[in-house]
Amino acid sequence: MLVLVTSLLQAEEIKTPRSLDDRVKIELFASEPDIVTVTGLTVDQQNRVYVVESHTHFRPENYQGPKADRIRLLQDTTGDGHADRIQTFYEGSTETMNVAAHPDG
Repeated sequence: MLVLVTSLLQAEEIKTPRSLDDRVKIELFASEPDIVTVTGLTVDQQNRVYVVESHTHFRPENYQGPKADRIRLLQDTTGDGHADRIQTFYEGSTETMNVAAHPDG
């Protein structure tokens, strides 16, 4: 799985990136408002995607988002290639930049 992360663009503004390898297909898996201010991600052995939403790193004075960073868990339960189950896995850290999945879960 290849995951493309974009930020500061609305989903309708994102142009599909061009792959330089014909074996690689690039598709949108999730976008705003389901995930925002993404700084890192990982994929576990069950193909679940964990995304870091940073709401505290260089937080603007008038920022209206959550007070703490969070890790969102995105799953494709229908097999259509799009995240259809999105939930908060963890919330409460600050200045979080990335996340890693352990091979054993």
